[in-house]
Order: sequence, then C-alpha cells, then structure tokens
Amino acid sequence: TLSPLTRILGDSNCGGWWAPELKFAGYDHIVICGRAEKQVYLWICDGESELRDASNLWGKDSVETQEIIREELGDPEIQVVNIGQAGERLVKFANIRTGLKNSAGRTGTGAVMGSKRLKAIAVRGTRSINVAKPKEFEELCLKLHITLRENPLFEAFSIYGTPILSNILNEAGIMPVKNWQTTDFPEIDAISGETLVKKHSVKNKGCFGCPIHCNHFYRIKDGPFAGELGEGPEYETINSLGPRCGNSNFSSIIHMNDLCNKYGLDTITLGNVLGLMMELRQRKIVTEKDMDGIKLDWGNWEAMIEMIEKIVKRDGIGNLLAEGPLSVAEKIGRGSEKYVIHTKRLDYSSHENRSAKGYALSHAVSTRGGDHLRSIPTCVYWGPAANPELIKMIYGKVNTVDPRSYEDQAIAVIWYERMYTACDCIGMCKYITPWLGTGFGLVPAEMTKLFSLATGVEIDERKMIEISDRVYNLERAFIVREGITRKDDYPPVRFMEEPIPSGPNKGDKIDGKKYDEMLDEYYEIRGWTSHGVPTQAKLKELGLNSVADELKRLGKL
Repeated sequence: TLSPLTRILGDSNCGGWWAPELKFAGYDHIVICGRAEKQVYLWICDGESELRDASNLWGKDSVETQEIIREELGDPEIQVVNIGQAGERLVKFANIRTGLKNSAGRTGTGAVMGSKRLKAIAVRGTRSINVAKPKEFEELCLKLHITLRENPLFEAFSIYGTPILSNILNEAGIMPVKNWQTTDFPEIDAISGETLVKKHSVKNKGCFGCPIHCNHFYRIKDGPFAGELGEGPEYETINSLGPRCGNSNFSSIIHMNDLCNKYGLDTITLGNVLGLMMELRQRKIVTEKDMDGIKLDWGNWEAMIEMIEKIVKRDGIGNLLAEGPLSVAEKIGRGSEKYVIHTKRLDYSSHENRSAKGYALSHAVSTRGGDHLRSIPTCVYWGPAANPELIKMIYGKVNTVDPRSYEDQAIAVIWYERMYTACDCIGMCKYITPWLGTGFGLVPAEMTKLFSLATGVEIDERKMIEISDRVYNLERAFIVREGITRKDDYPPVRFMEEPIPSGPNKGDKIDGKKYDEMLDEYYEIRGWTSHGVPTQAKLKELGLNSVADELKRLGKL
C-alpha cells in the first residue's frame, strides 16, 4: 500500500497463526480495494467470504475485537487480524494486529485499514494443503528442525528471544539511548532479557510450526501494574520505550507494550516520537505548556503513558504526535528536523549506525525507509568473530571486513537484501535465518530446497536471487515513481554530523565523502544509475518491461 506515514511504499508482516489459517481456508492472498460505506469486517471460511457489520466492534481494542468475533461466530479457533483504536482514528503509525502481541508494524498499515472502515479479517480454514513431495518435504523439515535445536545458540534464542539483544548491543556500543544522543545505558541489567525471564516471564510461546518459541507470556508480579498478563515485549519495544526514552522501569515498558498491542500502535515510532519530544524539551525548543502540561522528561514513564492515551485519542498535542516524528518536527520547526532519526520519513529501529557503515547503508537504501528488516549485514559487524562459512557464502572467500570500513559493505548489504526478500516471499521468519551473522539459521540453499519440495517448482540459489532482485527492483521503481532519488538514500543528519560521544565506539560518525563512494558501489552492483534509478536494461533483464516503460514515460529514466 501507499504508506500514510512515509508517503511511499508501505508494507508489513508479522508472525502468529492467522496466515496459516488463511491457507487452510483456501486462499494465498487477499486484495482489499476501495472503501466500505460503513464499518465492516471480512469473514472468510473454507473458500467462502462475506462482509459483516462491525459497528459493535468500532471503539474496541484489538484483543476485545478478536474475542467478540469468535463469540459471535461461535468458533474459538477463528484467527483474526484487526485494528485497534489507533487504526480507527488514523494514527499514522497504527499497526494491524493479531493474537495478544503479533503486530504488522511500521509504515502505518493499520491506518490504511481504518481509512477503509475495515475493522478486521476473520478466518477459519479446515481444508488440507497439497505438498508436491510430502515425504521428502517432511524429511527435510525434520532434519532442519534437529539442526536448529542442536545449534549452540538455540537454547539462548528460544529462552530469551530478541530481548537477549539488550545486553549484547549495549556492550557493543550500538544500542541507541536518549534519541540517539549516546549509546551508554548504565541501567541495562534492569531491562535485560535475563531480567524479563527471571522476573516476569511465565512461559515461552511460538508462532505456527516454529521450534524456537521465542515469544514470552508474562505476568507482572508487583508495582502499579501487578497482575497484568500479556505477551512480549521484543527487543525493539524494550529499547524504544526504555533506553531511547531514558526509561529503566521494566514494568512500565511491559505495560506500555500491552497498551500499544491493544490500541494497535507501532512501538518503534512511538518511542521515536516520544524521544524526539523529550530531546526538544531538553533543548528548550518546546515547553511543558506545548505538551499540554505533561512533563515529558527522560525516564518519566508516567508522562509517557499519558502521551500514549493522548496520541490514540488524538487529543491536544497527541493529535500532532499521531502524525509521526518528522511531521511533528516539520510543524514545530526551529531546527527540530535534525533531531529526527529517519530516512525517507521512516524513523529508525533500535540499531546505532555510526560505527557500522554497512548498517548505515542498509538502513538508508531500504525501500520502505529507515529499516533493519530489508537488510542488516550483521556478519560484517562481528569482524573476526563472524561465522566463516557465512562470510564465504557472501564474499566467495573467507575474509575479515572491518565494520568501520566503507569498503566491501555493499556486497553484504545486497546479500542480506536478497535473503530477506526471499524470506518475505516465502513467508518465513527472519529469526531462523543467519540474521545475527552467526552459524545459526537456514541458509538460502536450504530455503530454496524447502520451497521446491513444497511447491514442485524447482528453484536454486541463482533463481532465488533473480526472484528477489525482481521484487526489490520493482519496489525501488515504485518509490522512484513517488519521487525518491539519491538524496533520499543518506543516513540521518545526526549520524553525519555528531560523533558518538562515549563508549567503545566513541568518535564514530559517517564520513559524507566515503559514504558517497559506498553508495556508488551499491548502485553499480544493483545495476542502477548514479541517481539510484534502476536502469532500463536491468528492469528488462528481470522481466519488468512495463515498469521500465512507465518510468521512461514519467521522465525518471
């Protein structure tokens, strides 16, 4: 879709159980066109579908909505994706939600559903699924399952999930703190994965068919939120509502995570818009009066909760914050824009880029804006500690790439772009890929084998690269059509001008001239012009002739 937040390509996905249920119901995809005359939800059951009245659901949160639909239709096995009040009120960073915590986040897709007056899509499927080579497919699945479980990292990943990253990234000096002003967070142990497991987690949960079960079902045991139950939070949420806002109160982070799940708010953008306002208050660009009398200071989690309510209700200052960080800064002015950490209007997730030049490139060239889920070349960051087999897979030889170097980064960025695009095409979670740059996870050869056995369509790694490149070039052409050029493929101003002030990466920042050279290399490998436009030859090579013709007609080529 066209993102209401970034005004370019908007897409999202999440784990859970809804997508498999859709497959069991006989569908691979649903395309929603137009706008309903009244509030509705879509009901799909074993090949049949109907639009049903949702007036009784409007105003309900995302968890209540699922419960009401299951009760109304008389089936507790129904899977539901829906929007909360944030999507209804067109908050620009509203999510689409399913289950207690699975969220299709970033780019405001929940607001798109809200604008269509579509509250939910409920699905029930009991059909079988045809597998081209079921025996071989099952054997490979079992083999890969065993391989994952026998990996030394399996236990840590399955026990702690993504919150394990809190301590790792803090020690490495690549965890953003106080709106990316620094990377030091002395209170990190209070919000670590270990603390989550020891103090709050009741049990682990997994998405459909996943052996890792990295999700947490929790119960807050003490304090003002004692007794609250829910799922999560992920590392991104912990950082966004914790260190990035100077907050070390873990119970408050978990509570805000639950609020965001119910209302359908993107926690990354929420943390960025709150962190931005805290820094603007720190710099006396805005005052307490500008924020409706709320003392939104670093670490003030009570004020953060107040602001969440205002954003969801679009009340007072919340109406402005609901537009997203860059729109807020553009409205306030007075130099505020330089404190928004974004590329192409999408604010960044929880990864410091100044000391990892490949990270800086991957976030900046991402087709949906500042994003770690299009590519993040973690293998390069770990240097000598990176898995040698993975390095050889990427570079064709075993070598050590300095994360601070601008050389050879583009190769790794594109390798991860291709792998992540393949994951999105197949519908596979990136958590079971070599996302961390270690020896854990399925590699492309195993992904293509699974696909071939399941579908009967034979593909190898070369074909996977071609398919991924076709998708990525189509996405790039989409955003070029919407006005994106080379000038939009640069890191945030802060990363270019302000060095990291302390920690193991003290003094690091992005050198503009060297970044230009790295970007040139990226464009050249991609087969794009020096302005970042896919060439006519590249598009036609990938079978995108009509796309090439349209860009030429629009004067983009």
